[in-house]
Amino acid sequence: MDNHPVPDHRRGFENLEREVSLRITNGEIRGKIPEAVRGTFLRIGPGRNELAGRTFGHWFDGDGMVHGIELDGGKANWYRNRYVRTPKYIKETAEQRICFRGFGTQIPGGLLKNIGRMPSNPSNTNAVLHAGKLLTLYEGGRPFEVDPATLETVGEYTFDGVLTKRHVMSAHGHRHGATGDWINFGAGQMGFDRNGPKMCFNVFRVDTRGAIAATGQVPIEHFPFAHD
Repeated sequence: MDNHPVPDHRRGFENLEREVSLRITNGEIRGKIPEAVRGTFLRIGPGRNELAGRTFGHWFDGDGMVHGIELDGGKANWYRNRYVRTPKYIKETAEQRICFRGFGTQIPGGLLKNIGRMPSNPSNTNAVLHAGKLLTLYEGGRPFEVDPATLETVGEYTFDGVLTKRHVMSAHGHRHGATGDWINFGAGQMGFDRNGPKMCFNVFRVDTRGAIAATGQVPIEHFPFAHD
């Protein structure tokens, strides 16, 4: 029986501090990998959920970590993991303190330190490969480009400047079967009226070359929390 003092459901939220690149030998594999399965298997999720003894207020705020396993001819050749180098991750790692408000995390200092500040983007929810670009995504920010071979962060991705600071992209866009285009959206604002800000969904159509070929806006009545 496992005598680990932390309940099983909480162990998945423990920090994974180490970043590694490991060759995998056959002796380390249990079971059999089908020879027809070839490529790189990628997963992303929060890798760091506490900092300097303080737990983030929600797992949505955990810093994104990409994991990759290369599979080829019935073998697993290597495993790598890397944190996405967002401004949040870089600054908080350097200073070893919480510096950004999150979905459920408040900056130390009370209301005046947090009011009016948008949640930061930990880029931790999904990873999509489209038109040769590996993008990590979060519901409340722009994508980050990651090198698909090394998993090193290239930087925030704006589709040649089409995505501005006021734009966000969903972590769960969809590929259009007939064209291969990638359709995505994000909550936004389309001006003001007598009742205040007029909310909308900004919709983006990313073509097979990786360019945003069309955009549109869908009016909505209230600011949404839209997952898909």
